[in-house]
Amino acid sequence: MVGSALCHLRDVGRGELWELGEESLDMGGYFLCNGLERVVRMLIAPRRHYILALHRGAYQNRGALYTTAATLLRCVRPDLTSQTVRCHMLTDGCVNFAITIRRAEYFIPVGLLLKALVETTDREIFERLGSGAPGGAAGSGGHAAFVAERAELLLRQAARLGVRTRAQCLAHLGKHFRQELEVPEERSDLEAGEQLLEDCVFVHLERPADKMALLVLMVQKLYALVDGQCAEDNPDALTHHEVLLPGHLLAKVLRERLEDCQLAVRGHVKQCFDRGQPDACNLGEPLAARRATDRMPDVGKKLEYLINTGNLVSRSGLDLQQAAGFSVLAEKLNFFRYLSHFRAIHRGAYFAEIRTTTGEAPPPPRPPAPRLAPRSATPRPR
Repeated sequence: MVGSALCHLRDVGRGELWELGEESLDMGGYFLCNGLERVVRMLIAPRRHYILALHRGAYQNRGALYTTAATLLRCVRPDLTSQTVRCHMLTDGCVNFAITIRRAEYFIPVGLLLKALVETTDREIFERLGSGAPGGAAGSGGHAAFVAERAELLLRQAARLGVRTRAQCLAHLGKHFRQELEVPEERSDLEAGEQLLEDCVFVHLERPADKMALLVLMVQKLYALVDGQCAEDNPDALTHHEVLLPGHLLAKVLRERLEDCQLAVRGHVKQCFDRGQPDACNLGEPLAARRATDRMPDVGKKLEYLINTGNLVSRSGLDLQQAAGFSVLAEKLNFFRYLSHFRAIHRGAYFAEIRTTTGEAPPPPRPPAPRLAPRSATPRPR
C-alpha cells in the first residue's frame, strides 16, 4: 500500500517526492496493481457480540419445522476473524443451533449443546432457562409458563438421542463432525467434540461456562421474541453496524492462506509416513523442506488477485456476505470523486442487487391490471 509502513515513500517530504517524479500532494492509502490505483473498500458488518432477534422469511427454508424467528450473534476472535451463529425456533417448540463449516450449514439441538458445554443436571438447565422470565420458570401463567413448556422440550431433545452426561454428548457431536472438521484418526470422538465447541461455538469465549451462559441468553431472547415480550431488532440501524476495515479483511484472508499452507505441509508429511519414507519429510534438511514448501500455495498471488479483481476465493467464506466487490478503481475524474473512494462505506454487493433495504427477497410483482375493452370507433348519437 502506498504510504504504509513498508512503503519507501512514507517519510519522504514534498520536495523529495517532486524530485523522484512522484506527486507531491499524494496522501497514499491505495494499492498499485498493473499501473492502476486500487482501493480496498470499507464494508458494513453486523455488530459484534450483540444478539439480534430477527424475523426472516428465508429461515423457513431451512426445514419443514423452521419458523421465521431466530436470534443471531456475530462472534469475533482477537485476530478479527469472525463466526456467525444462530438459534432457530421450530414449530414443535424446540430450538436448533446453526453453525457454518466451509460454507455449509449444520444444525445442532440446543438441548444437546447445553449438556455438552458444562457438566450439569436437567434441573439446573431448566432453572437457568426460566430465570429470565417474569416470576421464574416455576411461575404460573404468562411468559413464565411459555418458557417452562419449551425448556422441557429442550431437555427431551437430548434424552431422545440417548445421551445423559457431558462426555456422552461430546462423543456424540464428535462422531458426527469428524469428517467436516478433518480430525485425525488417532484422536477420539470426545476430543473431536471439544474441537467443535472451540472452533465453531462462540469462538470469542474460551471458558465453556461462559459459552453456556451466552447460549442460555440467546435462547431466552428467542423465547421473548416468539412470545411477543420483546420487539424485533432492526438490522439496518446504525447501532447494529460496525465497519470492516481493509486491514481487517486482508488479515482474515492472510490467516486462511497460511492455514492452507499448514494443511498442505501436513498432508505432505502424512503421505511420506504412509509410504514408509520418514526421511523424505524431515523438514530440517534443505531438500525435504524445499519439497514441502513447493506444495504450499502462493500467498502473495492470492492477495494480489483479491486486490486486482475484488473477488474473494475462499473455502470458508470468511463469514462475509459477498464474494466480489471488495476493491474498486480509484478514479481521478475530479478531486472530490477521488476522495469519495476513501470516505465511502460499502453496504455490500448483495444489497446493491436487491430492491429493498430489509435484506429479504423482494415481494413478488403485482399482477398486471386487466385490460379494458377498446372503445368503439363509431360516435354516439347526440
